[in-house]
Amino acid sequence: MWAENGSAATAINELNSIIAESRKYGYIAAGLEARLALGELQMKAGKTKDGVLSLSALQRDATERGYKLVASKAKAVRDESKREDHKISASR
Repeated sequence: MWAENGSAATAINELNSIIAESRKYGYIAAGLEARLALGELQMKAGKTKDGVLSLSALQRDATERGYKLVASKAKAVRDESKREDHKISASR
């Protein structure tokens, strides 16, 4: 969403602010969704290591809190990246 209209760095900063506010006020679901968007954006922006770390932590936290859909989405995004990396390696 933000990445289409501006830089990935700006979008990442905005998402980090949303995540901090969500934690501050106890908005668990909103914070988890923002973390999912952050992980997706990191992956799309080429920050694969950051994205994998973010999504792995999100999957763990979402699972522990009972947010199974968010956990499965985080895993799917992370797994898609692995498939894309494999495709690129195989085509070389």
